[in-house]
Parts: sequence; structure tokens; C-alpha cells
Amino acid sequence: MGSLIVTHPVAGVAHNQLLPASDFIETHYLLEEDMKLLLDNLSDDTNIKAIIISGTFDIGIRLSAKLRHTLVALENWPKAVISIISGKCSLLGLALVLSCDVRIAVTDALFSINNTNTSMAQESNFIRNLLKASNNTSWAQKVILGGQSFDAEEALNRGVVSNICNQPGRAFDMALNLGISISTKDVAEVENTKRALLLARDSNYVLQAAKARYTDEDALSDLQQTLGIKSRL
Repeated sequence: MGSLIVTHPVAGVAHNQLLPASDFIETHYLLEEDMKLLLDNLSDDTNIKAIIISGTFDIGIRLSAKLRHTLVALENWPKAVISIISGKCSLLGLALVLSCDVRIAVTDALFSINNTNTSMAQESNFIRNLLKASNNTSWAQKVILGGQSFDAEEALNRGVVSNICNQPGRAFDMALNLGISISTKDVAEVENTKRALLLARDSNYVLQAAKARYTDEDALSDLQQTLGIKSRL
């Protein structure tokens, strides 16, 4: 694969390293083809329970329709997806890592939203995923509208990443240990858990959006019951 190096460091876990291309157009084309092929192939492999994505996330700011579908497929892929972010993570790179289940950053990571006058910054899936990850509408609106960058520490504080490591090797070890833990489970258990987590996350996002708009507690309670959320937020 032209944009990816795929290895299997341990049984049940695949490691996919993003490679830099000569330009962003080539990167997008290769990602469109290679990521879709990779997900299709690994979906049918019952031995694989988790994948780790690392490498170059400075991949530009433009999003094609085909790559949009690929990122949605990555987000809804039935197995666990763990990303490791080091160095600059451009707008499209951030969209990619937000499609992953677990995000681990190296201390030198810099998430760049440097141009809101692009289709990528206005992409509804990207905006929604940043809101879901941070669970902080005000902060997400500030960085998107202002085209602001944020570092690994702020990403951790806002919930965009789950952990920070001071070296790429330690970040990979953390991701691999999580992948190994996931790989001990039955593939059906992993897939069912992933579906439940996505449903719970999306239900919580809908409820938080409703709370921001409505003050009627009875209406919110009804919505909460419909979404299957037991406790009031």
C-alpha cells in the first residue's frame, strides 16, 4: 500500500503507519484507496481485534467525498481503532484521528485548525466529532471559528486525547498494551462493545445538544428515556 505500512506486532493487533507523500493530493488519493482496502480486508479477518494508526498526520486540509466516506467507515468500523499522534496534525489529520476510538498523543503533538475558510473546517462530521470528543461546545466553537491550534496538553484537558507520552516509543507501547488487552476478547464481544459505545456516545451528544437548546426538564427527561440514558446529566 502506497500510503500505509501494515505490520502485525502481536497476534490480534495490526499496526498501520501513515507514510508522507510527495504532496497532499497524492496523500489523499492513496489514503482513499489504501484505507478502504485495509478496512475491508481486516473486517473479514476474525483474528484481528484492534488496529493502531500512527505516522504522519500532517496531511492537509481538503476532504474529498470519497475520503469522507472512508473516515465515516473508519469511525463505524466494528473493531477497536487506536491512534498515536506525534508532531503536526493538520485539519484532515485531526478529522482522521477523531474517527478513532482511542487517541494517544506524544508531547510534541500540535493539532492545527489554521483555516476555517475550507470545506474541511465546515464539514459537519468533523465538527460533530470534535464536539463529541471534547464535550465542550464553547471550546470547540472557539477553536473552529478562530482557526486556532492546540497542543497535546490542551487536547488532554479537553478530552480530545486520552493520554500523553513524552516519547513516541512509550506511546506505541501504551497503544500496543491496550491492543493486546482487547485481542484477548472474543471478536463478537469486541464488535458488540464497539457498537454499544458508539450508541452511548451519540445518545449523550444528542442529549447535551438538547440541553443547550431547551430548558423544559420534562422534555429532556422524555428524550433521556428514549435514548436509554438512566441518569440525568
